[in-house]
Amino acid sequence: MSTATRILWRSAGTPLRSGVESHAAVCWWCGLSSLQSAPRSLVPDTFPDRPLARAKGSDWICAACAWTLCETVAIPEAQGRARIANLAAQGRRAQVRVRGGSAARYLILRLADDRIGLWQAGESAKKEEEWKAAIAELRQNPIPLPGIPFLESVVLTDLAPDATEKFRSYHHFGGAVLPWEVATDSDKARIKAILLSPPAGPYAAVIGDGQKHAAIYAEPGFGPVDCCVYFRPAHRNLRYVPAELDGLILAIEQLCVAGADDTEILSGRYQRPSPLLPRALATAEPVVARWRGGAFIDLALYLRRPRPVLLEDTTLGLCPPPTPIGSDRSRDRRPSEPALDPLLPRSPTLAESLPTERDPRTLPAPDRHDRPASGSKPVQLGLFGSGGPG
Repeated sequence: MSTATRILWRSAGTPLRSGVESHAAVCWWCGLSSLQSAPRSLVPDTFPDRPLARAKGSDWICAACAWTLCETVAIPEAQGRARIANLAAQGRRAQVRVRGGSAARYLILRLADDRIGLWQAGESAKKEEEWKAAIAELRQNPIPLPGIPFLESVVLTDLAPDATEKFRSYHHFGGAVLPWEVATDSDKARIKAILLSPPAGPYAAVIGDGQKHAAIYAEPGFGPVDCCVYFRPAHRNLRYVPAELDGLILAIEQLCVAGADDTEILSGRYQRPSPLLPRALATAEPVVARWRGGAFIDLALYLRRPRPVLLEDTTLGLCPPPTPIGSDRSRDRRPSEPALDPLLPRSPTLAESLPTERDPRTLPAPDRHDRPASGSKPVQLGLFGSGGPG
């Protein structure tokens, strides 16, 4: 038996935080025996879920659980530099060290000559928004903006991540065949790729919120046959089928392209008129309605791409039909709504449904405008138990 904390800890190379010593004991939190332990006093006083500890009488916590409660952690430099490159490609704020100096916050941008431009971080969010709005021009001509001086351009190898980072600032992934990997919200494409194609064997997937401890609550997944992710915004472990998650994300993205916002998607009440909405409601809303009211739809909304990116994607088409009710993986987890008939003919893609010569005002109104939210309730998962998506 193993826990998600131990799987993640081993994937990171079994690092030892300060306070861990060679002491055989039963872990207060996970209840497993360990040869390396730390006093239970390392658990912060603000930790809220002490009643969930599995060995309440123990005064020790294992090295793996202690590591997941670290305030700071050393991020592998190769991973940190890869993250810096990703942030520079997007044009983002980052805390980095330049040529081995002290870490500081910069606005970083990959320039047309493949160097990395560094600007002083803005004094306000508004100033930085002005910088972001000018990214296309700044790639070609890196110049200072009011309140945001241009400092210099460097090569990627001149930059390195901070020596230590807050553990809770990152999402964490690791397993028997997946070395420890960290990510932030700017890496959602990578997070989505891991969740839709999980590694073989036992693994841990943790999506935090940057504020609260998350990895300590995770449950392990076991390859593509039993997928699991701890999703801190919902404070629960979600077990899921990758194809269902992929289909739900696609359905949500179709609705976003049609003009719906997250509030409308969550409620099922679509208020904004759009010529694309009737087609999106016909193809995507039945998929979304099956999961409305639970944490699974929150996870899909988190993973969906931003609308400006979606508007450039001409490949969005009909959502794949969900797994039938009677399938082995769906029997005890599926909300009560009937399955879509997979034999129905495929409808045109959203791009194909754009009106050509017709006046948009003559298009029919949405046929699912006032559909109420589903009455299905999320399933509360135990910390070490199993279940379906919320």
